[in-house]
Amino acid sequence: MNKQSHKIKILFFIFSFNIIVSLFYLLNYYYLQYQNQLLYNALQTKVLQSIPCPQTKEISKSPQPSSSNPKILFENYDLIIDFDELKKFNPHIYAWIYIPDTQINYPILQHPEDDSYYLNHNLDGQKGYPGCIYSEKYNQIDFSDAVTVLYGHSMNNGSMFGTLIKYENSDFLNKNNYLFIYTPKQPFKYEIILVAEYDNRHLLKSFNFFEQEGKTLFLKDILNTSPRFLTQNLDIHSTSQLLVLSTCLKTDSSKRLLIVAQKV
Repeated sequence: MNKQSHKIKILFFIFSFNIIVSLFYLLNYYYLQYQNQLLYNALQTKVLQSIPCPQTKEISKSPQPSSSNPKILFENYDLIIDFDELKKFNPHIYAWIYIPDTQINYPILQHPEDDSYYLNHNLDGQKGYPGCIYSEKYNQIDFSDAVTVLYGHSMNNGSMFGTLIKYENSDFLNKNNYLFIYTPKQPFKYEIILVAEYDNRHLLKSFNFFEQEGKTLFLKDILNTSPRFLTQNLDIHSTSQLLVLSTCLKTDSSKRLLIVAQKV
């Protein structure tokens, strides 16, 4: 009886210990998300000004002056981004992405040495989730490449690329088919032309985007292999520069949700 009681006590201790450890990691996970959301909110307040300007409908396509605080006009917003302040916070910030009617309103980063650094490091350099929106060294930071790929986690609270899942709804895509990129020198406007579930291959290693044929093959392969996709104004032979947003599928972490947009 004593031996049996002793075993039960040991099992109970192990079970309780595992529960406590699991709760600790779970609470820490959500605490980090909360802290980073506060950090992003504070950063947006500090460096971003969005002033309604209903009469402004045309995008300025010419490069802005080399000021680090350009005044950039897009659609019905007069957006001012303080890139000097952003650089002080983290020198790896080189651009900003904004997608209307989503939570996506974030700086874009690129680490000079470790391509996967911001997959599991936050804006302040702390390791953990949710990470950052980032690109790899395969891409130039001026968005001059034929295809630029941005990565971000699909967080359950909708942060990072968590709200890209909205684009799997055709009605949402039809009403929200533009996204905007801001750099210290020039703004860019992109039209979303393709939303697709795809495998997790490294896109920039898998296709020769230095040639027009590589871009065409990439789009064809999505259309031929994706189990689910939506298109809008898609021309697979277009020479427009592409921006691809890549995030994990919530239903299958081995798959990716791709949002493909062309520069306009």
